[in-house]
Amino acid sequence: MRFLLFLFLLISPVALAQDIPAETTAVADTLYRPNYPEGVYLTKEDFVNKRAVIRKVWPINVTGLDNKVQPTGVHTCYFYGSDLRKIPDAFAVSHKGHLYFQLKAIFKYCNEDDRNETSNFENSFVRVIIGGENYFYTEAPLANIWAQGIGYGVGGAVGGAIAGRIQGKGIVWDFKKQQFNIFKNCKDYNDFIGWQYTPGVIDCKDKKQNPYKVRKAIDTIK
Repeated sequence: MRFLLFLFLLISPVALAQDIPAETTAVADTLYRPNYPEGVYLTKEDFVNKRAVIRKVWPINVTGLDNKVQPTGVHTCYFYGSDLRKIPDAFAVSHKGHLYFQLKAIFKYCNEDDRNETSNFENSFVRVIIGGENYFYTEAPLANIWAQGIGYGVGGAVGGAIAGRIQGKGIVWDFKKQQFNIFKNCKDYNDFIGWQYTPGVIDCKDKKQNPYKVRKAIDTIK
C-alpha cells in the first residue's frame, strides 16, 4: 500500500507542483493582465464581488501524458491545488495577474442561444485576452473555428494580444448582463457587434475573413 501511495505521488501531476518548479513566463511583455485579486472564484457571485478564496494553484497542461506545470500566462490549462486534486468546479481563477474562466462556468452562465456549445475539456480554463470596463474577451476551441487569417498592422501590448494565435471561438463576459456570449459563427458575432460598433461588422460571405478583426473590434468597445 505504501508503495502504491509513493507511486501515485511520483506520477501525480501535482507531485510536480509539490517541488514548486519555477513557472516560466509566456510572452510577459504582451499578455493582458486584468490583475483581479489572486485566488479561486468559486461562484459567479464571488467573481462579481471580487471575493476570491486564497489558494495556491498550479496550471497543468490539458493534453498529453506528462502533465507538466505550464508557463505563467499559458492560454488553456487545468488548475491543481496543493491537495493533489484538479479544481473541478470554479467560476474563475486569478493566477499571477492573469484571469482564467472555466469552460464549465462559461456554458452554465452563457446566454440561452449559446447553450448548445460544448467541449471535451469542460473543467479546463481559458485566459482572458482583452478586457476593459464593459467586457472581458477570451477564446476556446468549442467547435470548428469559423474563420482564420493573419493579423496585420498591430503592435505594442494591445497589438500583441490582437495578433496572437487564434485559440478558438470568441467569448465575451458581459459585465452589465453578468453572462457570457459565445460567438458561435460569423452572423452571431455580427449580431453582437453591429449595434455597438458598425466598423467591426464582418462580411460573412467571405469564408477567409480575418478573425483578428473580431479582436480589434472587442478592443474598441471593451
